[in-house]
Formats: sequence, C-alpha cells, structure tokens
Amino acid sequence: METNETTRIFVRNSCFTADKVQNKLDEGGISAVINDMIIPLILPQGEDHISDEFMRVMSSESGALINDLAPQQYEILAKIALARIANGAVEMKEAFDAELPQEYQVMLEKCQPAPMSQRCWDFFISNLKLMLENPNLSPLAAQLAFSLVECTSPFYKGEYQWDIVTPKDIAFNRLQGILAEVWEGPTFNHLNENNWPHYSDFIRQMEGQISWEQLYRQLNIHRWWQKPFQKMVKHAILTEG
Repeated sequence: METNETTRIFVRNSCFTADKVQNKLDEGGISAVINDMIIPLILPQGEDHISDEFMRVMSSESGALINDLAPQQYEILAKIALARIANGAVEMKEAFDAELPQEYQVMLEKCQPAPMSQRCWDFFISNLKLMLENPNLSPLAAQLAFSLVECTSPFYKGEYQWDIVTPKDIAFNRLQGILAEVWEGPTFNHLNENNWPHYSDFIRQMEGQISWEQLYRQLNIHRWWQKPFQKMVKHAILTEG
C-alpha cells in the first residue's frame, strides 16, 4: 500500500501505523482518522485524564494538518487539548470554559487534573500562533498563554512545578515572542496593573506599536495625577534585566 504525505505526518506524530492510517483515509478521509483513531486517544481505557498520546497527535505538523483538512473538528480537538492544560497544568486565576458539544463536555467531566507534561508543552507552543489567529480559539489560548507566562516568569512567587525538558526561562521568552506576533488581538487586552511586570520584555519589544498612552490606559494609570506611576512603569520596562 502506497502511503501519502498525510499518512506519513500522522505516523510521525503518533503511535499509529501507516497501514491503519491509510486504511482509515481510504475508508472515510480525515474524518475517519479523527473519529476512529484520534478521539479514542482522548481518554483511552485505564486513563483518568486526557492522554499525552492525544496531546502528541495534536502537536506540530499533525495539528496543523487537521486544521487544514477539518477546521471545525480541529477547533473541538484543540479545545480538548487546552482543557488538559487548564485542568492542572497551570495555575488558573479565572474560569476556563471550553464550550464544547455535549458529548465532548460529558467526556471532559470525567477527566482528572494532570500536571504539565512535555507533550502538553509541545502541543501548546506548536499550535499557539494558529490558535491565537482563530477567533473561536484565541480567547482560550490567550488565557492559557498568559497563565503560563506568569507561571514561568522570574517574578512568579507561587509553587508551580515545571517538570518538563524545556527550561522555564526559554519557555517564558518563547511564549512572549509568539504573543508579540499577534498582539493586536487577545494579547494586549490581558495586560493590567497587576500582571504587567511579567511582560516587560514583551512590552519593550512592542515599543512603537503600542503607545505609552495606550499602555497607561490599559494599566489604569492614565490620569494626570498618576504621572509618577507612569514614569516608574516606563523606567522599569525600558531597563533590561
């Protein structure tokens, strides 16, 4: 059986064999692969949380491929993957609501919290820009991106555990770099008077695209009598290290 590029991508990013993937593609296209192979990985028998193997399939090339071939199904699968990260992998300060179809919502209600794993990180960092550019996913993706930035920030004082290969400082810089590429949408709206120190590097990179007046208003220090606070914030941002 001759395998095509779609098959090769799924095989590289999963436990699937080429024969099984190709058979499913021949049988019912990408929908058959999703329904009969990928969805059963979400909660495989014996697992009480969304599996790392599911996160692996959603990472890198295969996640982008699903988005290209079946964008509506990608949105559902991406929300499930984001729910894995939100449910135990980061410290969430606000409620996370994936708003999934009922059958998937029932599935998620059975899931237990699970810590951040390398597969979770691989999914998130490889899909983040794609999700931030999707209006149906950007609010959830941005919410998690900012939670992760704060958990990996040098200013973070909590007990969040980073038990993966990627060092926290590298993750912190990588996340801010991706957020800077799509700042016009969800990124800027997350900045506030409480979290801005975590994003000094990001704001410094965006100088010229974000006006100081715009930033001061976002941080709620835009009134004339708050000029000393404005100077303090500007100095802290422009002073590296």
